[in-house]
Amino acid sequence: MKKEIKEILLDEKQLDVIVSRLAEQIDRDYADRRLVLVSILKGSVMFTAALMGKLENNAEIEFMKVSSYGAQTTSSGYISV
Repeated sequence: MKKEIKEILLDEKQLDVIVSRLAEQIDRDYADRRLVLVSILKGSVMFTAALMGKLENNAEIEFMKVSSYGAQTTSSGYISV
């Protein structure tokens, strides 16, 4: 997979700072409310896990599988759930 990466836009430390900042904002915004994170399979699982690990407040996680590609390599324009 690393051979497929042409350019690194943000390194691990930069991403960690951004995710920490986002978690702090979510903790403030949802301090007194129920928080459910929705992760779209498969691409966002690692990000969602990193975010959830930085949250101080309790959070639930739900997963959705969504596709607009089917067996093709380009989007059909229609989303199937």
